[in-house]
Amino acid sequence: MYSQILKLRERLINDGFESVRDEFHDGNSIFAEDLGYFSGFKMVYDFENVVYSTNINEVSQPFRTQFGYHVVKVFDKRKTRGEVTIGHIMTSFNKNDALLNSEDRINEIYNLIKQGENFENLAKQFSDDANSAKRGGKLNPFKSGDLGSQSFENAAFALNNMGEISKPFKSDFGWHIIKLYEKKPLEPFETLKHKLEIEVKRDSRSERINTALINKLLNVYHVRYDNSDLSDFISTFEKNLLNENWNLTFNLSQNKVLFKIRQNEYKYTDFVEFLKESEKRNLEKKELDTYVSSEYKAFINEKILSYYKDNLHLENLEFANTIKEFEEGLLLFELMEAKVWNSVKNDSIELMKFYENNKSNYIFKERIDAIIARSSSEKTSEYLQKLWLKNDDIDIIKKELNQNGRQNVLFTKDIVGKDHSIIPEGFNFKKGVSNVYYHNDAYYVIKVNKILPKRTKTFNEARGIVVSAFQAQKEVSLIDSLAKKYKIKINNNVLNNIKTQLLSH
Repeated sequence: MYSQILKLRERLINDGFESVRDEFHDGNSIFAEDLGYFSGFKMVYDFENVVYSTNINEVSQPFRTQFGYHVVKVFDKRKTRGEVTIGHIMTSFNKNDALLNSEDRINEIYNLIKQGENFENLAKQFSDDANSAKRGGKLNPFKSGDLGSQSFENAAFALNNMGEISKPFKSDFGWHIIKLYEKKPLEPFETLKHKLEIEVKRDSRSERINTALINKLLNVYHVRYDNSDLSDFISTFEKNLLNENWNLTFNLSQNKVLFKIRQNEYKYTDFVEFLKESEKRNLEKKELDTYVSSEYKAFINEKILSYYKDNLHLENLEFANTIKEFEEGLLLFELMEAKVWNSVKNDSIELMKFYENNKSNYIFKERIDAIIARSSSEKTSEYLQKLWLKNDDIDIIKKELNQNGRQNVLFTKDIVGKDHSIIPEGFNFKKGVSNVYYHNDAYYVIKVNKILPKRTKTFNEARGIVVSAFQAQKEVSLIDSLAKKYKIKINNNVLNNIKTQLLSH
């Protein structure tokens, strides 16, 4: 593997990234990927550390992480861009609208914005991102690397003035127009300090904290890695120890103490048992004294951390409470996984039974297959209605109404219910061309081609909400059973004390 990564490094230097990617990337054992820009805590620490230490246009030496061997080429570095809050209107590549492709539709919407129409209203009516559409297109604040779409992030961070709106642009998900609401630079270190400390503790770089803790405990407990008794210990090994013929028989006193932590003694026999376990995971051949010294250090580290954890109530109360909270959280997660999530996922018969018993909750209300015409002008909509009553050809009507570069009317074809944001309140489902309706600061004329009666959703149509509802029922049943089994008693004195402290702040 190492020789292979060395050869790939040479090819990367001589032939360039694109050539190596095209020839060797298989998505299985060899990955050659453009990672774009990323910031701290987005990658494992060993990977991140090498990338940040490599200069622009240079290729790193091979290095190893838990995922395998790597070489990286750094194309660019830049300071953090801070955080932005934006709204967007998206037209998906997988649209239901048969009248237009996503690029044509986004350009029509952009024309409406240029003509002075409200961005948020257009997002509610036409954006294919259902989650943000109901909020007028607004997204949660994000930083570089948060969304996984470099083209989208670049467009968002390119906006500088509050209320500024981008031109249409393409991402992997569809076409977008975005509006800037807020842009924040990097916050001061003192503001971020607590958050960074939490990130470090959750990250693989916490191993450095672990090492620092061990070094501190070595001093506190007066334990040393160097031990003169190890020489006697090593001499008792048979010469073929490292040739996979393990014979850990000792003539030395079995009860001889190697080191102490407070009142706890660790003897030859304890180290022997540790080595027997080590045999299974460490068959790499080394010099005998080097091997034993390395394992002795690992043995001390394990025992010193184990003692510290077991005595946290004496050593560090705050840390003890944190560990307890973490362990209880894991227990809760494992309980929910076993009793709820996996149960729902694996029990297809019970899931189908739940669907059959609750069919009345999974209903398509009456819907229409319709073409919806929208305009900002009442006069244009009235004229459109007259044209539509005489002529069914949408293309002819478009040419008649959308002239001189103006987007006077926008057409949408879809299957919708009365609760859809594009349908005016009080609209009567009736085949044919409707009257003109005022809705969402615009005028609508709707041609109903077909009325689809109320019906029950099939299992596949309702599967997502069925699974969610079944999980919710399982969770309620689990909590009820636990409440019956375990008595909960509230310490009102402590509760009142906490309330008093919160109110004082």
